[in-house]
Amino acid sequence: MNDAGGISPAPDRQAAANLVIRILHPEDHAGLPAFWTVVWTATYRPSLGPTILGAMLAGLWDGHRALLPGTGEHCVIATLAGQTAGTVIWRENGPTAYVWGMYVHPDRQRSGIGSRLLRAAARSLTVATRLEVRVLSTSPHAIAFYRKPGFWGTGTERTPLMGGSDTKTLVMAAEAVSLFTSPRFPPPALLV
Repeated sequence: MNDAGGISPAPDRQAAANLVIRILHPEDHAGLPAFWTVVWTATYRPSLGPTILGAMLAGLWDGHRALLPGTGEHCVIATLAGQTAGTVIWRENGPTAYVWGMYVHPDRQRSGIGSRLLRAAARSLTVATRLEVRVLSTSPHAIAFYRKPGFWGTGTERTPLMGGSDTKTLVMAAEAVSLFTSPRFPPPALLV
C-alpha cells in the first residue's frame, strides 16, 4: 500500500504476474468496505458531489453486508500483492446477467484488471447469454470502458443509490460471446 491508502504502482509485468482473479471468499468480506470507500470516492465524488457521496459512504459502512453476494449472486475479486484491486458482482436472471459492484482501485485503472474481471464474470455464466450494467450518465470513462468490448446503450433510467438518492444511468448490454471475441479485450484470467 502507498501512503495514500492505495496500491503502490508496480511495473506492468510484475503486476500481471502477481494479479490473482478468483471467486470471493468469506475472509475477503471485512476488507471490502475500505476498498469500496476508496473506489466510490474516486468514482462518484466528481459526478454526484460530496453530499450524495457522504450519504452513500455512510450507508456502505452501516450496511455493506447488503452489497455482498447473496443467494444466486456471484462475485469475482482481483487481488494484487494480497490487496483488493477490483471486484465484480452479478446475478443471473434467465438470459440476462445483471452486473454491479464492478470497481477497480483508482491506482490500477487502465491496467486491464477491469477487463479481466468482466471476462471472468462472462465465462462464469451458467444460463445467461447477455450482460447488463447501469453506468452513471455523467461518467464518460465508464461508458467508454464498457463500449470497448461491445456493450451498447439500451436506454436510460433512474437508479437508486445507497444513502437514499438516485441518479440517471445509462443501461448498457453486451452479448457474453462478444467478451470472448473482441480483439481489444485481454485474454481470459484464470479463476483460482
